[in-house]
Amino acid sequence: MTQGEEYMGELSFIHLSDIHFVKNSNNPADIDSDLRNAIFLDIKNNAKRNLQNIKGVLVSGDIAFSGNEQEYLKAEEFLEKITSELNIQKSSIFCVPGNHDVDQRIPKGSKFVYNAQNELDKAQNLDEADKLFQYYLEDPYYNEILFKTIEQYNEFAKKCSCAVGPNMINWNYEFELDNDLVLDLYGMNSCFISNSDDHKVPNDYRKMYIGQAQIPSRKDNNICMGLCHHPPEYWKFQDKIDERINKRIDIQLYGHKHVQSMKLTDRNIILSSGAAHPVRGDDWNPRYNWITIECVLIDEERVVKVKIYSRILSKDRDGFIAEQNEDNIYIEHYLNIDKKRRTDTFDKRYDKIPKSIHNYKVNNRNKNEIYDRIYEFYDLSYIDQTEILLKLNLLDDTDRGAYNIQQVIERAKNIDVLDKLWINIEKRYKEKNYAS
Repeated sequence: MTQGEEYMGELSFIHLSDIHFVKNSNNPADIDSDLRNAIFLDIKNNAKRNLQNIKGVLVSGDIAFSGNEQEYLKAEEFLEKITSELNIQKSSIFCVPGNHDVDQRIPKGSKFVYNAQNELDKAQNLDEADKLFQYYLEDPYYNEILFKTIEQYNEFAKKCSCAVGPNMINWNYEFELDNDLVLDLYGMNSCFISNSDDHKVPNDYRKMYIGQAQIPSRKDNNICMGLCHHPPEYWKFQDKIDERINKRIDIQLYGHKHVQSMKLTDRNIILSSGAAHPVRGDDWNPRYNWITIECVLIDEERVVKVKIYSRILSKDRDGFIAEQNEDNIYIEHYLNIDKKRRTDTFDKRYDKIPKSIHNYKVNNRNKNEIYDRIYEFYDLSYIDQTEILLKLNLLDDTDRGAYNIQQVIERAKNIDVLDKLWINIEKRYKEKNYAS
């Protein structure tokens, strides 16, 4: 960090899912008012004490129970109470719709809406589904037809700048992290075709449509954290998009199942949250999460350190506590973002680049420029490589066959011709490229 740069440290978020507000929430007989108050008190007394730099409240769907306006008004009141306590703006509520945010009266009452959903549901492959989706979004008269079922959700989400429609099917917000990395918070709608047919699949669940247009674009110097209600196993054509989602969305937050699960790999964090406000029954187990994100340097690589604090209702139902234990109240996981981006996007020849070379800087050139020069060197013919090394007096009696790029760079450093080496490689590569 150079002088004058602001140190960001950890960014923190409260993550709720499936809060399921109903029309009679908060009436005098509502026993769930105490549950919501327990969440609020846990945030007030514990999250604020343990977390730094709280940036927002994330809600991964099912804000309401039946997509009713009154339900959203009650949800808004509860969420605003949290943001006020955290001293953040209402616009710091980030949400996506769930199947309970769908107003089921609309597809039941409108043949046009239901038929559009049904046609998309019956597409035989992903490309066909995407073509139909594009057709509906470009309809000059009815391009909002697939968004009609979440009109009340959108009225609520507008206040948080998270509404979706034909002109913005996904939303994203950026937060600065240290070491020139950006956290890209990305929201996806998985409820385009959700209706009463969801529950008519015997011994199974009806799968939702996630299209290729919803996969986030690649961006330089970012880590993507995605918010979506339905987990991947609930997606149509999952096998066609799952790998791209895993490459593009590094941290994935889901809801819907009401059962918490966590998958931690060197490529992704995939968190399916339990329900903050589940339907009461034998397996009633309210829970939610806190999440912190920080970018640190390890061996000159940008690594994102993530802490997940799982909060569960105590057995006596008196308050929320850490799921792990009092001495270990979070799970910590690391994602090497620089390594992941190289693995996912660089030509396989980059695998030949020694790790020590990743750290070289040449007259303030960035890491990607150095990778480019080394890649170009490998792409040149053996004769071209030899001519460059002869010109700069970088050949050695020990050289046999393919050149060891690490040895070449060390020789260039020792006789102070490293700049000239990069320039000659780039020039020769361009000459060959233009000639072809």
